[in-house]
Amino acid sequence: MLDGETCEKLFQLPASVQPTTYPTLEPIPETLQGNARRQLAAALGRALEKNGQFFQQERDSLDAWAHECPLQQVLRTRGGDYRSG
Repeated sequence: MLDGETCEKLFQLPASVQPTTYPTLEPIPETLQGNARRQLAAALGRALEKNGQFFQQERDSLDAWAHECPLQQVLRTRGGDYRSG
């Protein structure tokens, strides 16, 4: 099986279509479809993993901000009762 970078390089090679007298083989399109599905699944998996990392970073950032937020500090010092003055 070829990796994505190799496939891209192969598609960039100059080529021309020539009429053929050879019979077409049916397993080739199935193989190409299978490869395409695997490439798509791999790309989707990478995107989901990267998205999960970004989400976790932002969540950590928001948690840190929430702990440093002045309003939270005021509420903690007043025991959570925002009406006490």
